[in-house]
Amino acid sequence: MGWGSLIVHRPQTNERHLKFVGVRNNSRPRVPWQVQTMNKTTYEKGTQNTLLRMLLRLGTKQFGSPSPELESQVRAIHDLIRLEELIEQIQNAQSWDDLLQD
Repeated sequence: MGWGSLIVHRPQTNERHLKFVGVRNNSRPRVPWQVQTMNKTTYEKGTQNTLLRMLLRLGTKQFGSPSPELESQVRAIHDLIRLEELIEQIQNAQSWDDLLQD
């Protein structure tokens, strides 16, 4: 089944939500490049936040709470691959400093 155009019922002033009415034709809706870019950026930001939370949570469990300086250093990491690598290395590291050394 392909993409179709959504048909929605526009809410009246006393209705709170859009109502789904159906799908029209089988053509893929065109999405402006700005929306595609925003969605990718939003997705990456959400992934980054999730990885940061996971790294801090697992690291705290393994090494104890990081100092404010170390936590700032961790939160400054924006590279998703680097965050994933750090999460994988937690069980082999001896401390926060050991984990974060390059």
